[in-house]
Amino acid sequence: MTDTSQRPPAPQTPEPDAEEARVQVPTTEASAEHEKDQGLLGPGAEARSDIAVDDLGQASAPPLRAGRNSAEEPADAPDSEEVSEKAENERDADILNAPADGAEQQPEREEQSRGEQESDSVFGLAEPMEPVAQEEGAPLADETAPEDDSSASREEEVRFFETEENPAPAGLKGGWLTTGDGIHLRYAVCPSALPRTRGTVLLLQGRNEAVEKYFETIGDLAARGFMVATFDWRGQGGSDRLLRNTRRGHVSHLKYYLRDLEAFLQAVVLPDCRPPHVILAHSMGGLIALTGAGNLLNRIDRMVLAAPLIDLPRGRMGPRLRSALASLMHFTGMGRLPVRHRAGQERRWSALQNPLTHDVRRFQRNRALREGAPSLFLDSPSASWVRAILAGMRRLKRSDVIAAMRIPTLIVAAGADTTASSAAAERLAWRMRCGHFLLLPGARHELMQEADRHREPLLAAFEAFAEGIAPSPDEDDSAPFDEADEPPFDEGERERQEAFAD
Repeated sequence: MTDTSQRPPAPQTPEPDAEEARVQVPTTEASAEHEKDQGLLGPGAEARSDIAVDDLGQASAPPLRAGRNSAEEPADAPDSEEVSEKAENERDADILNAPADGAEQQPEREEQSRGEQESDSVFGLAEPMEPVAQEEGAPLADETAPEDDSSASREEEVRFFETEENPAPAGLKGGWLTTGDGIHLRYAVCPSALPRTRGTVLLLQGRNEAVEKYFETIGDLAARGFMVATFDWRGQGGSDRLLRNTRRGHVSHLKYYLRDLEAFLQAVVLPDCRPPHVILAHSMGGLIALTGAGNLLNRIDRMVLAAPLIDLPRGRMGPRLRSALASLMHFTGMGRLPVRHRAGQERRWSALQNPLTHDVRRFQRNRALREGAPSLFLDSPSASWVRAILAGMRRLKRSDVIAAMRIPTLIVAAGADTTASSAAAERLAWRMRCGHFLLLPGARHELMQEADRHREPLLAAFEAFAEGIAPSPDEDDSAPFDEADEPPFDEGERERQEAFAD
């Protein structure tokens, strides 16, 4: 709250209205309504959140203090902590069925207030995050400067962070694309390493990942004859950030991720990448692919989902309470505040003791990547991100949603996954008309970063599942034609052909 009692009198300046005196929040130029609803919790507000989501930790949440409404959701706040599941489902269905493109789309990029920056340490982070040092009025880090010029595209060349242990695959090229709501996404395309291309793999990343983390997988798929196309979701990797604190992951609804996928299909995959098109998705990428499966029909031919984030393992906090707390924060204007996650624990993980992979070399490579290019990665997520993910998981339990899925889908689950529920993945595959399920016993969550004894079966399963629409090239297809290899012509056959011609 602004203290006006110590300011010198200004007789010729009109006194600000009550709303300006109560909260001072940076605003964008998107619209008057967006500017009005842009406020967050003011400085000095004391509130905590320990909401637990997959690798974000699990704990109970202390009482919250209400703030203002979020700019992108209805302004009606719930009367109690328990949110009606029916109302949530109806709201989610309405938003997901809304057209992705339009003349007046609300940009998802938001700014962070001073009160939000000061609340990092009290909102459950293992370690307080330092605000990004920027000059007054300077553009946000990893963002384009003018928010009002959403049609402008980045002009700088796309660069990838390479190390000796993690070189970029041969032929990898990057670029920028702009979504319908003005967000710039970094993408990459790698050609097939064989003379004949079998098709294109759309590699959909999980949360807190970037193109660089999949260099090895992209190279392996290219060696099998596939073209590979991938991109960084909004708010992570090399794509635009949505908050002034660039280390915090944030979206208010899964529809924004679906916009990213649709823009990528329209701008890169459909015009420039050879069909058939197969999705290979990990964790959050699998959740997004399943959520948008209805709109992907007739454009995507197969989907292989590695440890998809369909549900969370059972924890100390039940799913209803967890969802109610996240929704309460979202609808009371605190959706961009961070929730507790195990950022401190990740720094203490060792190559042998971690919940992600058994492979020592790949674990150390990914840690070096995070330390060498920290701007590509995130720390804690926002409460709105938690609510969006939980709403997407809830939607996948509905029979009408499952019945509408028509794309043949293989779900590959990790037997020792402590981040995503393998049991929920098996149940979903069993309920799908087009679903198939494979369990890799003993494997951990990041299957594409796992030890070869778990990773190679995943790649083999992917190739076998795609074989029906993208057959593997024959041995002769990968070698130049030599006339000496042609069998000698049968003279008797020549005479029979001449007699038939007469």
